Formats: sequence, structure tokens, C-alpha cells
Amino acid sequence: MNFTKAYILLPILVIFTACKSKISVPSKYEDSNFNPHRPGILLYLEKNNHFVMKIYPNYEKEMGKWDTKNDSLFLNSEYKSSLESEKDSAVYSKKRILLIKGKKLIYPENQNFHLKRKK
Repeated sequence: MNFTKAYILLPILVIFTACKSKISVPSKYEDSNFNPHRPGILLYLEKNNHFVMKIYPNYEKEMGKWDTKNDSLFLNSEYKSSLESEKDSAVYSKKRILLIKGKKLIYPENQNFHLKRKK
């Protein structure tokens, strides 16, 4: 009788654990087909709610703060772009929202593109 209960409860427990939306930090996420010679993304989440996103192959870097709410990860970055002098610089602000699905972060605009946790 106890074996039967365990046999029924174990799959249910595994399903609920796998579906739980949780971010573990520090962690590194990279796109599903990462290759440094083609466009791709590496995302580093740090314990102090800071993140660094590197966009390849041009090595752009975005930094900012992250937060979670329900099954979403919010990335807020502010960065400065400057040309030759300080007076030519501009401050840009970006906000991104990614859906948390287990060990994946999914872009809502393109469900086929996602980042997988590596650490």
C-alpha cells in the first residue's frame, strides 16, 4: 500500500518541482545555440541583483539591475554611449522582460529564442 502511494506521488512531485519558476544566483545563461562567431547572448545574474549581458559577436555589453515577479525576469539597464567627446554622449535606457520556465529564460516576442542556465 505505501509503495503504491509513493509510486503515485513521486511523478506529481517531480512535475511540480520541474515547473517551478525560480532564478538561482549567481548564474550564467546563454542562448540555446551559443557560438561566439554568430550573434548570441550571454547573461550573468549576480546576487546583488545586478546583471551583465554580453551580445556577440560585436561584444556589446549592457549592465543594470534585475528583479523577478511571478514567472517574469525584469532587466533594467542604463548605459552611456559616447562618440569623440563627452558632449556627444547619450544615455540610453532599456527594459527587457523574460519569462522564467524552469532553467530557461524565454523572450515573449520570440518563443523559439531562449537562454539556458549554465551555472
